[in-house]
Amino acid sequence: MIKENTPDKEKENTETITNKKPGDKNKKEEILQAQVTIGTIGHVDNGKSTLVQALTGKFPDDHSEELKRGISIRLGYADTDFRKCTVCNESYTVEKVCPECKNPTKVLRRISFVDCPGHEVLMATLLSGVTLMDGAILLIAANSRCPQPQTREHLAAMEILGISNIVIAQNKIELA
Repeated sequence: MIKENTPDKEKENTETITNKKPGDKNKKEEILQAQVTIGTIGHVDNGKSTLVQALTGKFPDDHSEELKRGISIRLGYADTDFRKCTVCNESYTVEKVCPECKNPTKVLRRISFVDCPGHEVLMATLLSGVTLMDGAILLIAANSRCPQPQTREHLAAMEILGISNIVIAQNKIELA
C-alpha cells in the first residue's frame, strides 16, 4: 500500500491509496480525510448519539454495553460528506445523487463527529475526546431543566481546553 498526496487544490485534504497486488493494474481508491471534527456534548440522555445518527446515518454507540445500557460509554465516531451537485450547482446534500436533477454530486468537505458520553463518571472520556475537536454541538433537551450539572461541566471543559466554536442545539422539543 502506497500513500501519495494529490496536488490538485480542489482535493486539498485527500489522499490516494494505491493497492498494488500482482496482476492488478494500478487499482486506485480515493479517500477524503475529514477537514473538521465536531464533538457532541451535553448531559446524559439529551440525544447526542441520535443527532450524530441523523447527521451521518451511523449510530455511534456500537459497543455491546452501550447498547444494553442505552448510554454512551466510549467515544463514538461517525463521518459524513457534504456534497454539491455537479450539474445544477445549487443543491447541497449528503447524498451521492442530487435530489433536484438526479445527477452525481461531488464531495465538498468531510466532517467527523465525536460523540462524547454525558454521564458524570465518564468526564475523563469526554476530556480525551475534546482534544480531537475543532468545535462542538452542545445539546440541551427541552424537556429537562437547564443547565444540567453535566452541561456546566462540559462547557467548563470546552473553555479550559480552548474550544470556542460551540453551537447550542435544543433537542426533544416535541416532548416539552
